[in-house]
Amino acid sequence: MKRALVLLVLLGWTSTLTLPVKDVSAVVYEVGVRTGQWATYSVLGGWKVQPENASVSMPQAIRDARNTRFINMSVQNVSSKTVTLARTTEFTNDTRMVALISGNVQSGTGTLNLTVVSRDLEVGDSVVANPNITLRILFTERKMYANAERVVNYSNVTESTLVGDRWYEFRWDKVTGIMVAMVFFQEDLAEDYSALSSIVITMKSTNIWESEGSNPFSFVWRFGTEIMLVGVFVVAAVLTVYAVSRKPNKGRVRRRLKTRVSYARIRL
Repeated sequence: MKRALVLLVLLGWTSTLTLPVKDVSAVVYEVGVRTGQWATYSVLGGWKVQPENASVSMPQAIRDARNTRFINMSVQNVSSKTVTLARTTEFTNDTRMVALISGNVQSGTGTLNLTVVSRDLEVGDSVVANPNITLRILFTERKMYANAERVVNYSNVTESTLVGDRWYEFRWDKVTGIMVAMVFFQEDLAEDYSALSSIVITMKSTNIWESEGSNPFSFVWRFGTEIMLVGVFVVAAVLTVYAVSRKPNKGRVRRRLKTRVSYARIRL
């Protein structure tokens, strides 16, 4: 069965956003990920309708999210400001779908669609230099993703539709620009029912910051030469102090002998 892309929410969101932004000419857009890096995400789909017997179908994107085991994003190529990813979606029925997506982190053009944005964006910066996508960084926070505490850039936006509202939340790792979480809610209000749809995508594992903290020996490997030299000097200093402390002292020996003789006389 042909499936809709699980990231339909990211790929299909409209360009009618109207948030105020800083002058994009002052923002430097640079790729922060490298070829060979990857990240795996969990996907959750939510659906609630009232009344429960209302004659309304669950959206296909929600069905796909519920039937998804994981999504893996692997960096295939980085060229200037363009990133190409291999997106592998594994479904619960053990089928897989692989697609190549590519886009420019500065212009926002292409099919990357905010999965990767520029590294080192600051609060107030426009996520991309595109007048049709005026999304900006609202604040920075520290949160745990893929077993590491990261500095994360946050943004959100609300859209109004004919039947309700859509709400998007985005979080990107500040250092690399890789998406660590995305939340989508949509509320539909009709005369005879109300429906709430949701998709939550969260990074669960990655090798992107593996060398920065998950390996307890990474510090030794990076600074092994310096650590070894310091160790040599420390050992030499300890041995010198020990040798000095063990050097015979004639005056000290004589005093000890006199004390022992006096003590012997007292006992006698």
